[in-house]
Amino acid sequence: MYNVYHRMKLSSNELALVQSIFTFCPNCATKFNTTNLSSKTCPHCDLHFYINPSPTTGIVLRNEKGEILLVKRKIDPGKGLWDIPGGFVDLNEDLETSLARELKEELGIDMHNFTYLKSKIDIYQYGNRYQQTIGVIFEGTISSSEKLSASDDISDFKFFTKENFPIDKIAFKSLEEFFREYLNL
Repeated sequence: MYNVYHRMKLSSNELALVQSIFTFCPNCATKFNTTNLSSKTCPHCDLHFYINPSPTTGIVLRNEKGEILLVKRKIDPGKGLWDIPGGFVDLNEDLETSLARELKEELGIDMHNFTYLKSKIDIYQYGNRYQQTIGVIFEGTISSSEKLSASDDISDFKFFTKENFPIDKIAFKSLEEFFREYLNL
């Protein structure tokens, strides 16, 4: 298997990029003082602003043959690269609800039977904005009779065996690291 306690750490340069997008206090618009890499303090109103990761969910879906379903990203970051089904957790959603919604949006399936597998941290770049994410990875099995259709922010999907797994074409660094551990690549 893989080491559950290993966590990919973001470099100090990546953390500084995440922190750099927060320049002004949302209370009074005064320029922040930097307290540390995970918070800023307003010198005018004393607001302590914490920079927390955004939660995402994803799923390692296996078919009855044990093959893993990957989806091709239609948009940046990682346009044209492989990913697992999932996405950002919306306001007022728990992790499981978020994943079920993403599966419906991306693949057109109603699935609620999955189990927690692991979490990974990464950095998500969209344009000139950098956001640290904490990806919660679940696993589940999909029946071969399930009708899948690519929509929303994916352009295609495909099942892969360990032998033909496209490890060098995975969209996110944390997911590539996860699959190297998970599949012993």
